[in-house]
Amino acid sequence: MLLHLPIADLRPLPGVPLPSAKELRSLADSVRRHGILEPLTVRPAKVSLIVQEGWQGGRHGYYVVKPSAAKGKRYEGVPRFFTHRDDALAALPADVPYEVCHGVKRLYAASLAKRKTVPCVVCELTDEQVAELRGAAVG
Repeated sequence: MLLHLPIADLRPLPGVPLPSAKELRSLADSVRRHGILEPLTVRPAKVSLIVQEGWQGGRHGYYVVKPSAAKGKRYEGVPRFFTHRDDALAALPADVPYEVCHGVKRLYAASLAKRKTVPCVVCELTDEQVAELRGAAVG
C-alpha cells in the first residue's frame, strides 16, 4: 500500500551508513526539482536496541544492546559501551512507527530538501528479507 508518511515517523535501519554530504546535496536538489519518483520501502519498526546496565574492564556503565541480549547478559559481538546513561540513551534510535528498509538516501535527501512527507510502501518484512532487499539494490 502506498502512503505519504511524515519524515518524523521514519528512521533508517540501525547500522545503515550515512551517505556523503556531496551525494545528499545532489539528491536533495533532484528531490526539490522532481520530487521523489520511487517510493521508500518501510516496515513497522521494532524495538531495535535498549540500554542495559553493566561492567566493562572494571568500569560501571551502560551497554546499548538488542532486547534479546539483555536477558542472558551475554552479548553478541561487541556492544556499544557508555560510561554515562545519557550518552547511551542518546545512541538509541528514535521511537518512531516505521523503519526505512530501502531508500535511506531518499529519506535523508527529502529531509535536506525540507519535505514534510515522503511516499512509502509499507511491507511486513523479516530481517532476512530486508537483508536480501538491501543486497539487491542500493539507496
